[in-house]
Amino acid sequence: DQIDRWIIFYEPIWSIETDIIPTKEQIIDVFEFIKEKLPNTKVLYGGSANVNNIKMLNEIKQIDGYLLGGLSLKPEELQTFLDIMKQ
Repeated sequence: DQIDRWIIFYEPIWSIETDIIPTKEQIIDVFEFIKEKLPNTKVLYGGSANVNNIKMLNEIKQIDGYLLGGLSLKPEELQTFLDIMKQ
């Protein structure tokens, strides 16, 4: 019963701290797989979301939100990121 309260953060291991993210198709495939297995679970994209890739990531309807890593330590970039999110 508690599985409906889960939140999963996904980021490929090779993407962590590299600023290299998967293609839209790769992200969609993984998120659809997770949501197929756990349909009521929120799935967030992991720590490499930033001002350079947020527009592309926002185009992926399967992403329920973001886990912000290093970006959360840079107030000016974080504000820019949030401004782009509002668009």
